[in-house]
Amino acid sequence: MYVLDECEIARIAVAESERRRGIGQMLFGFMEQICHEKQLKRMLLDVRKSNQTAIAFYEKNKFGIDGERKLYYGGKNPEDPHGLENGRNRKNIQDFPLEGVSL
Repeated sequence: MYVLDECEIARIAVAESERRRGIGQMLFGFMEQICHEKQLKRMLLDVRKSNQTAIAFYEKNKFGIDGERKLYYGGKNPEDPHGLENGRNRKNIQDFPLEGVSL
């Protein structure tokens, strides 16, 4: 979904049996291409602080911390996710305290 010059990634997922084969990177590259064609300047998404695999993937793709959404994930495992972006206002993930998460 995009509004003005920003794109928000709602979900990107690859079946567990198909991971580590470059499929996620291919999907992500396709999204980047669309953003470039539409002249969008920022891509935004949320990721659980505990999802080390996703954090590493997004860091590899030049995303950084943009903030947090308090109580965003509820249910059995409530958690505050990091808001990530690959635009101009981001901070490096390494410079942000990841309470209990090691990269």
